[in-house]
Amino acid sequence: HDQALSLSGLTIADANSTFDTNGLGLNISGGFTNAGTFTANSNTTTFNGSGAQAGTINAATSFHDLVLNKSAGTLTLSGTNEVTVSNDLTLTSGTLEDGGRTITVTGNVTNSATHTSGTIGAGGISLSDADHSLSGTGTYGNITLSGTTRTTTVGDAITINGDLDFTGTVVLDIGSNALTFGSDATITGSSFGGTKMIRTAANNGVTKTFPASTLDFTFPIGINTDYTPVRTNLSTNTNTGTIEVRTFDERHPLTNDAGDTELTRYWTLATTGLSGAVATLEFTYVDADVQGAESNYVTGTVVGADWSPAGGTGSTVTAGSNLISLTGTSTIAAEFTAGETAEFSAVSTYFSRTTGDWETASTWSTVSHDGVAASSPPNGHPVEIRSDHIVTVTSDNANAFSLVLGGTLTLGTTINHDFGTMTGTGTMSISATTNNNFNFPASDISGYTGTHEFTGSTNGN
Repeated sequence: HDQALSLSGLTIADANSTFDTNGLGLNISGGFTNAGTFTANSNTTTFNGSGAQAGTINAATSFHDLVLNKSAGTLTLSGTNEVTVSNDLTLTSGTLEDGGRTITVTGNVTNSATHTSGTIGAGGISLSDADHSLSGTGTYGNITLSGTTRTTTVGDAITINGDLDFTGTVVLDIGSNALTFGSDATITGSSFGGTKMIRTAANNGVTKTFPASTLDFTFPIGINTDYTPVRTNLSTNTNTGTIEVRTFDERHPLTNDAGDTELTRYWTLATTGLSGAVATLEFTYVDADVQGAESNYVTGTVVGADWSPAGGTGSTVTAGSNLISLTGTSTIAAEFTAGETAEFSAVSTYFSRTTGDWETASTWSTVSHDGVAASSPPNGHPVEIRSDHIVTVTSDNANAFSLVLGGTLTLGTTINHDFGTMTGTGTMSISATTNNNFNFPASDISGYTGTHEFTGSTNGN
């Protein structure tokens, strides 16, 4: 028949014993022991007990589709042999403790539950020599990426608490999904590069929890095929906290020399919880990032909305190695790049001084809201719009490092704006284009508590 078989337990006692599913579904609510032959054919085996379950693997065991769907409790593996999943592994609910057993998956993994590995680097989920996808917002223990010129694509935000082992030439492509490493998590592998790394979209965060101790951790990240890792070596830290790293494949918006003598690459580090932290920070860029005379490069560090120190930090860039290195620094939560000294002069904040157009210099002052007119409009600078001012953007591609919106910013049908980090309680007005689309600027609005006003259509996209 075509109904799944439900068992309170299954024991395949010895080498002379065989259990053949005949391709039918199998639900196991209790223990599972295999010391003989388990034949899955093309079935789905589901562990669905409501409490603790034991999986004792004393013979080679291959499942077709393996599902964990437990209302409570943990399925704990043990034994002398490993597990193979010839198709997909789905962790819907409950906890899977691998017990040091390696679970080799040929297909894809969906994890909305919890996978744990009792020992960092021993056992875990091993992805075979193929392209794979990881979906679901679950937690992982150890993960091994195997194969040659392969890609594992992550479809949701995930957390890894074990070891992420790059044994093969594999890219872990997280796209715009957050990736978090727990306090004990590690990353192992060698010869990282453009075909062996964590690939991320620009401005996407990879986070590591750091214990209240010393720790040397490298984020092996990059965009596209550019491998641009960040090393964070904490020599002092007295409180558990996190460091989030983001990378960008463009010049830093606050570089301000007209000669284009800076990297077209920068990184941002954000921290939570650390106390008294001192670190050596290293950032690696690629040859294609270099503009100007690399031998004259210094490190540019943005704290708040200005370069600190102005003019950059000398003797910190090794041109031949494409390496930025800051030793013994307590400035960790900041933005980092490199370039010639002129790129890192003091940054002016642009204050609205009247109602007017964004592109008109007299709308702005670099002194205060009541100051003299600026000589040019803002271009990648910090901007503040006063509560009684209306500023209208009349051209595409307006750009600000940050925007404090107290008044009204009217974008109309213009597009392709980037206002960096946006805060304030004002109003942003957007009109529908001829295609009936409302085009939002590329901004971090998590701290913005104002109003979005939509005009020109009652049925826009």
